[in-house]
Amino acid sequence: MRDYLSCAAVLEERRQRADDLAMPAPRVLVCGSAFAGKSSLCQVLCNYALRREHTPVYVDLGRGSQQNGSQGLPACVTAVPVEHAADEEPSRRMAYFFGHIDWIDNPRLYERVVSHLSKVVLAKLNHNTSPEGARTASSGLVVNAPSQPTSELLGKIIDMFEIDIVFILDNEGLHASLSQMYAGCPKVNGVPKVEVVPLPKAGGVVQASAKRLRYLRALRVRDYFYGVMRDFHPYSVLVDLSDVQLVQIETAMLSASMLPIGQESKQSVEFIVRPFAGSVQQLENAMLAVVRANSMNEVLFAPMCGLVLVTKVEQHALQLLCPAPPPLPAQYLLVGDFKNLKFIDI
Repeated sequence: MRDYLSCAAVLEERRQRADDLAMPAPRVLVCGSAFAGKSSLCQVLCNYALRREHTPVYVDLGRGSQQNGSQGLPACVTAVPVEHAADEEPSRRMAYFFGHIDWIDNPRLYERVVSHLSKVVLAKLNHNTSPEGARTASSGLVVNAPSQPTSELLGKIIDMFEIDIVFILDNEGLHASLSQMYAGCPKVNGVPKVEVVPLPKAGGVVQASAKRLRYLRALRVRDYFYGVMRDFHPYSVLVDLSDVQLVQIETAMLSASMLPIGQESKQSVEFIVRPFAGSVQQLENAMLAVVRANSMNEVLFAPMCGLVLVTKVEQHALQLLCPAPPPLPAQYLLVGDFKNLKFIDI
């Protein structure tokens, strides 16, 4: 904990220095071994920034199994300004639906979704004309890396979010790989553009079983609908299938003959939004994303309005558990890996 508090103190000094020199506030990426305390470190950094009257942006890149209200959601990548204690559900959250539990299930789609989120986050940090925007821009960014990432994926995340500090918990191999990757990076005011810092494993952290992780994911979904303090009252909404469009994202391989002239001849991966081809009965107890899109083509780039849980499938309708009253804010319901995103007895 002494090391973690020292990191929080250094980040505060860098915020003050960045404010004095009119530079961007520190942007931190937390990664490392599985069950090393990465989410706890993110919470420590965000809470201490909050005590200093900062509002850093917290980005969760796919954990989604924690009990804290500041954490993300299963199968989603999320960003939220830290404005209150962690035992409250965030009132403002930008989220994109990835549709899988782990990033390794579809790495290319995951990178695309993270890229969309990074553009929104960077735009938020660069918007400093209003007092609120200036406060957020001067507070910086804390990014919680996905579970068991590769150094190549972390390098892409660092570039997407313009990270300048990487905290690596209890992973010598990852530290060596990233240190070598950014060994020759230029310095800005005497500080490396990307600084890689090794940290020890958090005390008291224990490895969780697969059953425990499933339980935490289900608990996180329950918190989303009913609130961390069970003070929310979700709505049961009956939606006619003719009023919504069930869609899913599929991967398509483009051959060399279909590529523009001059482009590399190797196969290219594209993503296509198509109507859901499976049986509607399979979606019972599955979590779907309501996507803020006006057309099928916008689904790939649109953030989600929220999540809904299919509690019952009728002949021509879906019984949905919704966090907000009807009607639904959009007609497109994005289906992910519904086999692993089923939550019973929420």
